[in-house]
Amino acid sequence: MDNRITITNLSCALAIWIAFTLPGVAQTLHVDGSTTIQQAIADAHRFPADRWVTILVAPGDYNGPVILDRPRTRLIAESVPVLDNAKLIGHNPAVFVHPPGDPAVGTLGVTANNVEVRGFDVDGGGTIGISALGFPPRSAWQG
Repeated sequence: MDNRITITNLSCALAIWIAFTLPGVAQTLHVDGSTTIQQAIADAHRFPADRWVTILVAPGDYNGPVILDRPRTRLIAESVPVLDNAKLIGHNPAVFVHPPGDPAVGTLGVTANNVEVRGFDVDGGGTIGISALGFPPRSAWQG
């Protein structure tokens, strides 16, 4: 038996075991137009709820509603660098989420605890843009 093959097989098996058993190992999913943001959130449910999952969303236009219903999830929109004379001076949002046909649903909703949402440009279409735990912003229900 060739020891190099045994070591390689053992290394692969160890890497797979580490990736799926250590609680601190985070998983990363990508949205790039070949899938929707909501599908990536559904895919994140495949991983144990005690592990963090990061969903990176490529620049582009996406349709809502997006409902983030998985705890320990980071939903991060990639941004476009802003340059001034070849010097980085900041970043602009490059992921746009547009409202659904039913404005009462909201464009981006969060119904889970321990989540992080960064970098999105959310269009409420003149109604509800972002909601947390399924509730509209306070100004929408206070009259």
